Amino acid sequence: MAYIERDNLEALLTKLNNTCEENDLVYKFESGRYPVRILIGPDQSMEAQMSMLDQDVGHNGKDATICFVFADGKLTYKISDGFVVNETLFNKLKNLAKKIHAAWLWVYFRESLDHARQEEMAAAGQAADGEGTEADEEALDAEFSEGDEILEDLAELAEAGDAEGSEE
Repeated sequence: MAYIERDNLEALLTKLNNTCEENDLVYKFESGRYPVRILIGPDQSMEAQMSMLDQDVGHNGKDATICFVFADGKLTYKISDGFVVNETLFNKLKNLAKKIHAAWLWVYFRESLDHARQEEMAAAGQAADGEGTEADEEALDAEFSEGDEILEDLAELAEAGDAEGSEE
């Protein structure tokens, strides 16, 4: 299912990807186990290695990483093998990691609720895809009688609402 929470998470991951590409880095988002982690390291591609030669500043070794870990609601990070970035980039990566973690929590919560709802519906004998039973359809039909006016267009609905509001 498409949710705004998932779209937000994907947008943040795209932003992290773009930031990493601009700085010859790559990332890996490990959300399938606890604790959730974001690992960032140097890009090992040939193009990234060639662009490293043009830089005046030191470069990161192939095993250098920074790992943002989210455990028990707290962010910790571990720098290994002399990972080097400037303070501005570090703060940008750290803030993106915090936002990604918060967005991932929303997605996880939403998907957990949906999964629980589907299990409840399956246990109750209802179709999990949202289709109701015949009794549900009869109850819905009972709410509307044949004489009820059906508005086909949202504009008609808005006009009908304005007309009702102006009579009062």
